[in-house]
Order: sequence, then C-alpha cells, then structure tokens
Amino acid sequence: MPEFAVQHSYLIPLLPLIGAIIAGFFGARFLKQQSHWPIWIGVGASALITFVILFIVLNHSGHRAAAHATAGHPIDQGTLDHERADIASRNTSVSRGVLKDAERVINHLRQADEGLRSVLKELSQRD
Repeated sequence: MPEFAVQHSYLIPLLPLIGAIIAGFFGARFLKQQSHWPIWIGVGASALITFVILFIVLNHSGHRAAAHATAGHPIDQGTLDHERADIASRNTSVSRGVLKDAERVINHLRQADEGLRSVLKELSQRD
C-alpha cells in the first residue's frame, strides 16, 4: 500500500471529484437518496491515501532524526546564531523600507487632504 499511495498520489484530489461527477450524472436517476455515497467514498479513499503518505513521511523523518543523533554531528550553535542574525537583519531592513514608504504615502495623503480642504473652502466661499 505505501508504494501505491506514493505512486498514485494524484488520486488525492481526483477521487472526490470523480465521486461528485458520478453523483452528478447518475445520482438523480439511479442513486436517488443515496447519491451522496460516491462523494463520501471518494473523500474517504482520498483521506486514506493522504494518511498513508503522512505516516510514511513521519516514519521517514523519525529514522532520519535518529540517524543524525547517533552519527555524532551536533549542530554548530555559532552557525545557527549567524543564520538567525542574517535573517533578522534582512527582516529589519525590509521593515525599515516598508515603514519609510508608508510614511511617504501618509505625507502625500496629508498634502492631498490639505489641498482638497482648501479647494472645498474656496468653493464654499464662492457661494
């Protein structure tokens, strides 16, 4: 079953769709009050394939973590800290850029608001 699930994972979205097509074409005439069953069977089979793939992935990642733990290759904390610092620095510079752009937009909106208020004031004084 695991090989089938992985090789035919394209069936995950297709099985409910096929069930809906069967229910749509044959439901009113042949299935009558049981027209929901093809859809539920498709959803159930899709969920079964999904869970099989999930357990394969979880089982595989568990073996991998155990292999790394026993291999004696600890994660270098210094390297990890440098990577985090790089990410934080990039995020900070992006945030500053976004903040500057937002301030610029707000200033333009204030100027436009002031201009609009002055135009409306002039129009109201003309009457």
